[in-house]
Amino acid sequence: RLNANPNSGSLFTTWSGSTSETSSEIDITLDGTKSVTATFEEQIFDLVNEENVFIGTGRWKIRKPKTGDRGSGKLNHCDITELIFRKDGTFTIIFTDLTVAGIYRMSQSQTSSFSIDLSVGRNNYGKIDKLTLTDNYISFSIVSTDCDKSVQADKDKDYDESKDPLACKIEGSLLSGPQTQVVSQTQSIAEVKYEFSTNCPQLINSSVSNLPPGVTMSFVDNIATISGAPTSQASGVYNYLISLDNALSATATDPAAPASAEFSIEGTIEVTSSTTQTSCSQASLTLVDGNPNQAIFIGESIGTIVWELSTDCPPDSSGVSLNSSASGLPQGVTYSFSGQDNRIFVQGTPSSVGTYSYNIVYYNEQQLSTSSVVASVTGVISVAASSTTSSTSCSADPCTISGALVSGSQSLTTTVSTDSVLVRYDFTNTCSQVLQASVTGLPPGVTYIVQEVDANLAYVQLRGIPTSVGNYNYTISVDNSLIATASAPACAATASTTISGSISVIASSTTSSTTCSADPCTISGALVSGSQSLTTTVSTDSVLVRYDFTNTCSQVLQASVTGLPPGVTYIVQEVDANLAYVQLRGIPTSVGNYNYTINVDNSLIATASAPACAATASTTISGSISVVASSTAATSCSQASISLVSGNPNQAITLGSSIGNVTWGLSTDCPPDGNGVPLNSSASGLPSGVNYSFSGQNQQIILSGTPSSVGTYSYNIVYYNGQQLSGSSVTASVTGIISVSSVPSCTISSSVLSGSISQVVNAGSPITDIVYQLNSSNCAGSFTSVNASGLPSGVSASLDSSNDRITLSGTPSNQTSGTYNYSISFENSNNGSPVSSSVSGTITVNPVCTVSGSITSGNADQTIDEGQSITDIIGSFSSSCAYPLTAIASGLPSGVTATLSGNNQLLIAGTPNSGAGTFTYQIAIYDNPSSGQVSSSITVGGTIAINPSTTSSSTNATQTWSINVTAQNSANYQLSGNDRNGTVTGNDPTVTIALGDTLNFNVDAPGHPFYLKTQSGTGTANQVSGATNQGTENGTVTWTPSATGTYYYICSLHGGMVGTIIVQ
Repeated sequence: RLNANPNSGSLFTTWSGSTSETSSEIDITLDGTKSVTATFEEQIFDLVNEENVFIGTGRWKIRKPKTGDRGSGKLNHCDITELIFRKDGTFTIIFTDLTVAGIYRMSQSQTSSFSIDLSVGRNNYGKIDKLTLTDNYISFSIVSTDCDKSVQADKDKDYDESKDPLACKIEGSLLSGPQTQVVSQTQSIAEVKYEFSTNCPQLINSSVSNLPPGVTMSFVDNIATISGAPTSQASGVYNYLISLDNALSATATDPAAPASAEFSIEGTIEVTSSTTQTSCSQASLTLVDGNPNQAIFIGESIGTIVWELSTDCPPDSSGVSLNSSASGLPQGVTYSFSGQDNRIFVQGTPSSVGTYSYNIVYYNEQQLSTSSVVASVTGVISVAASSTTSSTSCSADPCTISGALVSGSQSLTTTVSTDSVLVRYDFTNTCSQVLQASVTGLPPGVTYIVQEVDANLAYVQLRGIPTSVGNYNYTISVDNSLIATASAPACAATASTTISGSISVIASSTTSSTTCSADPCTISGALVSGSQSLTTTVSTDSVLVRYDFTNTCSQVLQASVTGLPPGVTYIVQEVDANLAYVQLRGIPTSVGNYNYTINVDNSLIATASAPACAATASTTISGSISVVASSTAATSCSQASISLVSGNPNQAITLGSSIGNVTWGLSTDCPPDGNGVPLNSSASGLPSGVNYSFSGQNQQIILSGTPSSVGTYSYNIVYYNGQQLSGSSVTASVTGIISVSSVPSCTISSSVLSGSISQVVNAGSPITDIVYQLNSSNCAGSFTSVNASGLPSGVSASLDSSNDRITLSGTPSNQTSGTYNYSISFENSNNGSPVSSSVSGTITVNPVCTVSGSITSGNADQTIDEGQSITDIIGSFSSSCAYPLTAIASGLPSGVTATLSGNNQLLIAGTPNSGAGTFTYQIAIYDNPSSGQVSSSITVGGTIAINPSTTSSSTNATQTWSINVTAQNSANYQLSGNDRNGTVTGNDPTVTIALGDTLNFNVDAPGHPFYLKTQSGTGTANQVSGATNQGTENGTVTWTPSATGTYYYICSLHGGMVGTIIVQ
């Protein structure tokens, strides 16, 4: 057995060699050559430096306790794995199932011991004390909201605070509106919104500088909104700066804390003195390249989408002819305009999973609402979770979900193409899965995002600018169903909730960090399928050509293709870290020879967290596509186009619901047939039950019907002038997506709204009302009945159908006692297919106990002479609950005692030695029930009169009195002894003696100096004369008064610890 015994000022930290034990005493089995080294380190006593920064900053890895040694942990989440203290005053505690971040402050007590106060935001989280520290070892006790235990830890020597992924940071990007704009004096700017996010435990502080007079910024829910109209005094270019940090200002209880994270973003507003509008009449957007509707996995970049703008509106000095705005794009995807060739580009890498219906609008006035020339495009980007692993188990667990509006209006009225919609609902839950959410019924142009805040909170935010007038009733559905992925199967929800609202629509790029991380590497490409020089037939043959690009780059490759025929686009797909491919695909719609070029490099596109960086590696591949006319193409007309009139081409509905009608207008110079139909048509991809039709009267295409099966349907409707599409010279087409989901089943759940489901009460006392909130999802009915069992007599359950709540209330009867495990079942009618569930809990009822008894022998009232013993007084008592009894006596003369035997027999006996007098006494008999139960008692008493002795020369013969003095706190002295009036006991009681008597105060009260004084008051003045050992905290103060009067015993430090001495 080895013992590691450190010298004074040092600590044993660990063993090394043949053992890695951390206990100072270990046993070694000598079954061979063994080498063991004990490591000692010098203990650090001053735990802060000259700047009051904690010496122990860094990451500490918590030692796992031995089996059976779990410290004093009492609460959940108490298995700590790491603890990080940073120099900026922030901390992170990592539990096995929880991470807590906040601010720490060092404090030092009067005894020089250090402790650490932990807070999250402005709220106290806990405290660390009993700190022991060396350079590489720490031990402490933590008491917090989540934990109560003692731990030991070793320092992580590889930790670098500058690379800590958990360190506090703030990020942001443009959400909507133009980052740069030009307006006239007194003319409202186009509203600009920036969205920010942070993992800092503090609230974000925001400020803005250099806005034009009349323009202001608001900051709500981490969204900065800049709006207003420059005043007539405003003029020139205003480069404004939005700054954010996490500094804490000083309060009455906490000092100020400097910022540990900062972020800023810039924009420009130019104010001109002229308000002249240049007139123009038309604008249109035409798809040039890419697919507006894309489905990708998270982490992949979208294929670049390019539209061409055609307008007679004159360009400004930057080549931009119209103002613009976008809504619904996923975070990480941006749009830009090139004035050189009038093209709009949408590109980027989405950072969140979801389905994003976006809208990009160009318009000729400062506000969309006042514009006479408007052109817009829409599309859908679907981002799915990455699929890399497989599993066959379904893990949706029972839990509860509830939602509530936290910002915006549930019934909103807004102006078409002008006002932004920004409505947020929070959903609290006890689920272990990430919540799934869907929203139906939103106006065109308005989309939604789903964001998980922490393990118990997620929110759904509706946002965008409506583009169609109408009344829209939307529904938000949230549940914990598991969507099928490569790592898990689809699982039905075990909890869900819905919230409905309405939107009435009436008529009327980013900052960057300073670090560029494009690394040197190599890229090479080669054709793997299809022909590099391809000849194909217009509107007939599909193009499908693939090139693979191998690389050694650490970045995702960027690719662009120029020169493709209309109707042919491309996708870029990363296969693995060293392989990506570009695929050309589509059906050419125009005859001609097209020489295309594929450019691939490792340039970095500007995002909210990084600037655009030039490529360090690139390659180029060229090819050609020759598109020839069909020998059977019709030539009797030259053009056709289709434009959306009403409805949404992209819809998500449930099975059994009809789609919203979609109407397009057909414009062509092809002559109509006898039915007024100018072109032939065909459709592909429509779900069964959905059909399209053509009205020759108003030249409109109408899509309508009710899908008969679940699925996602990407459809295409084509109109053409030949007998076959392959022989047509004039074609026009539209595309869209119809997503049909299964009808969710009726589910019901409950949550505890108030009260505890596990209560302990006394019989005859009411329980605290327990209120359950009942929730239903996709149910065609209401809650109709409840059935309770196992409740104590006097307690019942009731259903309030107006708000779907069960209330458990009442008072257990006096005859009730025991533990009651109750169950309450409830049912939703669900249109004749009832669904039921239940809740349960425990009510423990303590019985009502009584103490009874009386004096059975002896006289409670007695008169005796001095020196005589009293006649024994005997009583018998009992508890109805058979609890043990305790007797407490007061007022008995000195020398007479009251005792209670084990069989609850009371005996009052003895010989008074207190001198003559009359003593009225009381004996209280108490039971001792279990914790939480009301105590019962009974009191008996009487009077003992003591006559002066006929043989005594004086009833005032001097006596010596001994009184014990203790103190449990700084509020009172506790005395125990006798005086001329009998027993002296309790907090600061009065002591009565006769002139000539001697008092002995036996003091045992550390920290409370004991004095006898002529006047009450702290300090050492006004001491009585003749007293010995004044001011002792552990000794005897003796005093024989020489004059009658009123005197005082008192603590010289605490004025509340004072009592009176009466000398007669």
